[in-house]
Amino acid sequence: MKKINYVFILVTVFLTATLMYSHNTYAALGGNSASVEADRAHFNATKKSSVSKVGYSIQEIDAGSVTIREYVSTTSDLVFGIAWNGFRNPDLGILLGTYADEYTKVATQKAQIHGQKNSSSVKTSNITVEQWGHMRNLQGRAYMQSQLPEGVQSDEIK
Repeated sequence: MKKINYVFILVTVFLTATLMYSHNTYAALGGNSASVEADRAHFNATKKSSVSKVGYSIQEIDAGSVTIREYVSTTSDLVFGIAWNGFRNPDLGILLGTYADEYTKVATQKAQIHGQKNSSSVKTSNITVEQWGHMRNLQGRAYMQSQLPEGVQSDEIK
């Protein structure tokens, strides 16, 4: 009869649960303001600025090669938009959170329009993701149209 190592099983379960939970703590679309710090840590970034606007705040972090701005509603404490610019695009799998699979599915189905290689726009039923630019100046934004605070227009996410 084999001896079961309960400590090993317990540690394995704990580490698995911790890793699963930590993946969801980033300030992705639909996340809360407290998770912005987790993004800063994930991207090994520094906090650049925090600006308050009517109905929302903008939390900006600098990861060296990319600057990320996260738009947080002051009433719902929800990250409703994200914008970036820099030498490279950020990991959208992290920033789009639970919407990443939805974005990837629609983006791969969408045909590339000839002559528009430097820009793309993907709109799903929940999010809009736009990317543009050229080498060393890549920009983009993602937002949830249905979650924009009252009076806030999507063109404010930049």
